[in-house]
Amino acid sequence: MKNSTISWTHHTLNFWSGCSGKNCEIRADCYAAAMAKQYGWNFNRVRLTSDGCWSDPLRWNEEARREKKSYRVFVSSLADFFDDQADTLRPRAWDLIRQCRHLTWMILTKRPLDVPKRLPPDWEKGYKNVWLGTTITSAETMKRLGQLSQVPAFRRFISAEPLIGPLIDMPLSKFHLMIVGGMSGPNWKKYEMNIEWAKRAQEVAKRNKIAFFFKQVSARKDGQRPDALGRIYNELPSGLYPWMPMTASEIEIPAEFLRVPPSEAGAFGERSVPAVSERTDLL
Repeated sequence: MKNSTISWTHHTLNFWSGCSGKNCEIRADCYAAAMAKQYGWNFNRVRLTSDGCWSDPLRWNEEARREKKSYRVFVSSLADFFDDQADTLRPRAWDLIRQCRHLTWMILTKRPLDVPKRLPPDWEKGYKNVWLGTTITSAETMKRLGQLSQVPAFRRFISAEPLIGPLIDMPLSKFHLMIVGGMSGPNWKKYEMNIEWAKRAQEVAKRNKIAFFFKQVSARKDGQRPDALGRIYNELPSGLYPWMPMTASEIEIPAEFLRVPPSEAGAFGERSVPAVSERTDLL
């Protein structure tokens, strides 16, 4: 979907929808499963989306290419990209992702252990236009951070949404962005976020010098009170190209905050990336 209402991305894209539910700690209250039920299809089975969904990224990429900028695209808002049910579909998705280098693909999963065996053969140290992320909702799911840390990637990010418990002892040395938000929708009170959990997460992100994006408090409606921590936190790491504009203002993280290995050439065959202390961007 172009111009997503999700505040940390420009667009969302689902190559397929549906999810087997593996590692989903709030499956009974999943917004995507509820949507599927409303439309009368089985969310437990992966379904290929329309041709329009697959062609949209080519248009977005051309728009960004003309401007020499990049759109952020949240992948699989109605699925898990690394679901084993999608194994036959994923190679086609990787081909499109590889083509669209002016799109920054933010691939979020609850299955970081499954990621290595489902990467493309030319992944090497990671595509430079792909950020890998994992969802953590409380201390009980934080093992995913260590699991994703073992996967080579140009950028790694954390989605702590919905945050339903405090986060402690987060290993953040290999991450570049933390997104935090409370649950929205009809069952938000069941998983209401304590604002102190979000405050502590922001302090940890600041201490570790990674970008922090606070999306919302727990509420029936999406996107409520993004200023609940005393100010707007919408920090974002830089990508290969400057970001295309959004309605909301964004804060760019200084290059020295970014932990990119000095010789990370990636799978596209570009020259090695200089050490972060020697550069101000990633062009």
